[in-house]
Amino acid sequence: IFELGCAAIANLGFKDKRGAIRIEIANALRALALLASGREEYKALVAEYATAVAACTPSQGGHKSWDYGYETLFLAEYVLATTDTRVMPGLTRLATDIAVGASGVGTWGHSFARPTDGILDGYGCMNQPGIVLTMALLVAREAGVKSPQLDSTIARSARFLRWFAGKGAVPYGDH
Repeated sequence: IFELGCAAIANLGFKDKRGAIRIEIANALRALALLASGREEYKALVAEYATAVAACTPSQGGHKSWDYGYETLFLAEYVLATTDTRVMPGLTRLATDIAVGASGVGTWGHSFARPTDGILDGYGCMNQPGIVLTMALLVAREAGVKSPQLDSTIARSARFLRWFAGKGAVPYGDH
């Protein structure tokens, strides 16, 4: 099943009808599957996607809170699996953006916290993207990203998430 799935992903590729690479959650997960396969025939396709993710900036329409987590997680896993350091500047930028964008207690909402006071606007703290963003920071650090913001955000987020251990689930909101 995995082999057939990887072949289907590779056949579909990561580009839209105009030939532009689509940077999105689904493609980050698809690229992660191809990376996990370890198959030589997928390396160029995965490298092309990694290069595009590393170069994408929020002004290009990517990297909302939800996207940042999966894209950064993929890129960090890519660096660990391939040792391709050409994408490190992009990985470092993404991980630093995530770290700086966390609220004062290490959480994220649909968007990052306001830079003026560290408070989340709108919907407030969201468990699902926050958990993935935290994992992305941990894997980015393992991949070689070094930043004081990274370490302090991981510590705050881990403290927030640990508070819910044994309580059933991480709810919405900072509580």
